Amino acid sequence: MKNDTMEDMREENFMIRTQPRTSRTPRTVRLTTASLAAGLLVSACGAPPLSEMHPTVPKQTVWMGLARTMPGWSAAALEQTALQAGTVPFVTTAPAGTGQQAFAAALQADKARTYIWVNPDGWDGTLPAGPAARSASVCVVTPVAVPLVSGVQVITGPTDLDGYLLGSVAGLLAASLQQSSIAVSIDHAGASQGEIQSALAGAVQVVPNLSVQAMNWTSPGSTPPASSTRVVLALGPLTAAQWQQVTSAGDLVVSLTPPSGNHANDIAFPVLPPLNDMAPLLTKFLKNPVPSGHIGETAAASVYVNRAALTAPAMAKFDQLSQQVQVNPTQVQQAWDTLPTPEQNALHTWVTLGFAGGP
Repeated sequence: MKNDTMEDMREENFMIRTQPRTSRTPRTVRLTTASLAAGLLVSACGAPPLSEMHPTVPKQTVWMGLARTMPGWSAAALEQTALQAGTVPFVTTAPAGTGQQAFAAALQADKARTYIWVNPDGWDGTLPAGPAARSASVCVVTPVAVPLVSGVQVITGPTDLDGYLLGSVAGLLAASLQQSSIAVSIDHAGASQGEIQSALAGAVQVVPNLSVQAMNWTSPGSTPPASSTRVVLALGPLTAAQWQQVTSAGDLVVSLTPPSGNHANDIAFPVLPPLNDMAPLLTKFLKNPVPSGHIGETAAASVYVNRAALTAPAMAKFDQLSQQVQVNPTQVQQAWDTLPTPEQNALHTWVTLGFAGGP
């Protein structure tokens, strides 16, 4: 593997499938100045500074927060999306680790009637307390399914398509290692039941008769038993101790949720689709910010894959599957439906481990 930084690897391997359905250093959260000019157009007599505005008309102002910088997104482009929807936006960008504080501070300040929180690292369903949390319209944008919360709209990537492609990576890795099984990490399960089912369907699609075993985690401080490299399908975020164990063992991890931190052996995981793919759903919310629910999913699958970890034939197979499911997304459900009933029943045990309320 090249000695690139993990961030460089992600830029190189970042994949967006756009066919239709078809460390980080904390920085001061910055106010997008272009939105100030937009605010001054509200009245011919001039408007007060945006930071002092407290509108009474819904949708007049919208706070938009990027949890950190990310490929395919920018504060300027996000602001333009809001302007085109007829709102007066102000956008903040925060590095990883401070984004939640920015979201909480915005809700506490209560300077807008609509809030959009873009978090590529997922969301645990916790809405920060604040006056705006009780009365404003809130939308969370995240790559993976999250528990539905009263008062919050959710926009996600195509979770089932992403799950299917990530599962196929796990199967391809196992085949490359000449293994007929994968280990599943059931601790801290954060993927939805639909994602888990799709991932397992993708895995067995490339490795027929693939067996699934529970990942054997050792107690902190103990020495894990010697074993060959394993492929681990993580249904949720791994802890620091678990990452240490898989790293020491040389295991290869495919995550169904965004990882916490950078790990060289984290081979594949979901990422946020680019703004161009999500703009129509954002516009839908801005024009009709209903109280809560699931606005929808983007049509394009978006996953990160460390292509260097796969053999050339395995990567070619993955690219083929990617193209197929973008053109025919029903292939994901068909891959599950065509499994023999006994195999479905055996795999369904893992499906039920998704978070409560997951689609």
